[in-house]
Amino acid sequence: MLVFALQISWIIVQPLKTNFCPEYYVTDLYTMLTDDEMRFLAYWEKNRERHSRLSYQLLAGLPLGALFSLPIVVNFFLGRFWYKRADAVGISQFNPLVLVVAVLLISVFIAVFNKRFKWDQNEQKFLELKSKERTERPL
Repeated sequence: MLVFALQISWIIVQPLKTNFCPEYYVTDLYTMLTDDEMRFLAYWEKNRERHSRLSYQLLAGLPLGALFSLPIVVNFFLGRFWYKRADAVGISQFNPLVLVVAVLLISVFIAVFNKRFKWDQNEQKFLELKSKERTERPL
């Protein structure tokens, strides 16, 4: 971070000392791809189709979806210890199918939504880096 700050300060101070074009240095500084960006480009080119499939998004995101829906089940079953009247009403009108369907729907929605959102972010980053790479080395 210190090196970056020194480079920026050098870009700001240097035009006062000499007659050179500071825009060249600023654009050159921002168009270089780092090693992490190059590794991301290689990884995403290889795996972008696999990550876009619904089956992968569902299976990879299901643990997070279960993490979101599990507190509902825990709250329902532990509720009998803190409010007896609600427990009596809840048990008398309880349909286990509703609870199971609600938990499954919440889990699937969170799983797919989270993975699609991450895929969209990675795809946007990939397209930006590809554009940056094209401007870095023109054909």
